[in-house]
Amino acid sequence: MQAASGPADPQCVISARFAHAQQCACAAYRDFLRQQIFPAPLCGDEKALIAARRALMTLEAVELLSYPWRYSDYVTADDIAAAGLGPVPANRPIVTRRAIGRMLWKQHGDDDAEPYERRAARNAQGWIQYGLVEERVHRPNLKELRGTARLHALMQAYYVTFAREASSSFMSTALSPAIAHA
Repeated sequence: MQAASGPADPQCVISARFAHAQQCACAAYRDFLRQQIFPAPLCGDEKALIAARRALMTLEAVELLSYPWRYSDYVTADDIAAAGLGPVPANRPIVTRRAIGRMLWKQHGDDDAEPYERRAARNAQGWIQYGLVEERVHRPNLKELRGTARLHALMQAYYVTFAREASSSFMSTALSPAIAHA
């Protein structure tokens, strides 16, 4: 770490505070997994459960799980509107393994969608084993992933902690001047 050589860089201050908020949110997410989710798997052999636990402990899992969570019955159109996240489609999209992979692929902008689809498919199996999503078969080649109450509680543990930590960062008097000049 370098010695102080002048006033703090406002962008660095903001970045450091959000990094701290994300670390706190990840800790809350992982604690919730260890205490509430991992002790009670719904199905799966030990080898599959270990692989699922390993995948769920990553930050990428939060990103992937946000898709079935946002379109679950636990997040209403009123919630989305109150959050200012734009228009909500009249009919909720059917969230499938492939759709999650495609959404992730679009975010990353790579040439090949297949690795993202495979990753989503592998992760979805673990989500089912731990009861985070339910798979509803509409027809043999259309299997919808629906978020459960367990997923809703897990995502709230992450996002509420992140928001609380980020908000408290902006309310601190030390950060206010840095934001004003950013």
